[in-house]
Amino acid sequence: FVNTNAMDDFLRSIVGLPSAALTCCTSTRPGEEIAQSGKGMCGVGIIFKEKERPSYNDCNCTVHALSVGGPAENSKQIQVGDTLARIDGRSVVGLRLQDLGGSILGPVGSSVALEFVRGPAWPGGQGKTYTVELHRQWNTIGGRSGTI
Repeated sequence: FVNTNAMDDFLRSIVGLPSAALTCCTSTRPGEEIAQSGKGMCGVGIIFKEKERPSYNDCNCTVHALSVGGPAENSKQIQVGDTLARIDGRSVVGLRLQDLGGSILGPVGSSVALEFVRGPAWPGGQGKTYTVELHRQWNTIGGRSGTI
């Protein structure tokens, strides 16, 4: 028997992210019965980081890392440092990290449209907006890319 809450707390403390950052938009590999049934909620392979001083007048979550082999990384569009601006056309201005999970997580195979403002990792493109549609899936490869 593994205490998943204790394991989650341990991982969060190592990574140094608030608890919502790991549960909001990434998914760990499900149990075999869930994977085979195709049921359950999963994400798109993005680990977000909340600004140090969140504001009600700003977009507060930036891409901190991408899960290796996940939908976000496979899109080849999303970069570490990009700021989330909209989810399925709805503005995320003023929302905190813990507010995003219900909008980004969803059934396996369903899609979500995320709009980002390009961060500093894209020379000459910083500040430009782009939208990417991703299909939710379980991360069966594991790991992450980007900087943590």
